[in-house]
Amino acid sequence: NKLFIGTIPKYGAVGGALITYTDIPGTVEPWTLPHTNFVSGSNQSISALAYRSNSLYGGTTINGGLNSTPTATSAKLFKWNTALDQLSLERELEIDDFTPTLIGHLTFDAAGNLWGAAHGKRDNGIETFAIFEMNPVDFSVISYKLVYDQSPGGSKWRGFYLYFGSDGLLYTTIGRYLTVFKPSDLSQYTKVVDKNVQLMALAPNGDIYYTTGGRKLFKLPMNP
Repeated sequence: NKLFIGTIPKYGAVGGALITYTDIPGTVEPWTLPHTNFVSGSNQSISALAYRSNSLYGGTTINGGLNSTPTATSAKLFKWNTALDQLSLERELEIDDFTPTLIGHLTFDAAGNLWGAAHGKRDNGIETFAIFEMNPVDFSVISYKLVYDQSPGGSKWRGFYLYFGSDGLLYTTIGRYLTVFKPSDLSQYTKVVDKNVQLMALAPNGDIYYTTGGRKLFKLPMNP
């Protein structure tokens, strides 16, 4: 009965907030006071949230509101104890040759492992994207793949959709391309839509709905 909200600050400001709304009848103060700057290095916005078993798993972006200047250099992962309403774990995303500036969208697979997608830079400064699988206990990386070097599909605020299909494949908008990965071997992936995919939803029957900007909604049927 709780709603968790991660925010980007107003124009010119840095440092988002984590807010909880409790939907229980009779609650005098349903909104918690916003928790800000609880990630070390601070002044980061909250760009991803996923909940499981009294823990809220989050990812940040170093970017604040429009026309703001980041003060952090690397996005972070964190775990929030929802029963105690306090931070329980914080960690860097440890992927070779990659520094994330945005960790956008987190989700769990059937085995309970935590998956995410990120935008950032290689050590040589080239922009790239990472899809990764982690142990939710300590955020240790189990597997990862860097894709779409120098793609124009990065964003300061909007993360990437991640959905596991009934076929066991992972559907995502990483790099702003609609891409399908084989979770057991991330080197096996297919770019399904080679456009600037902004929004995406995966229907229960496997149909994919997406937008590429503008007013048109596209449907990609599982069984055309």
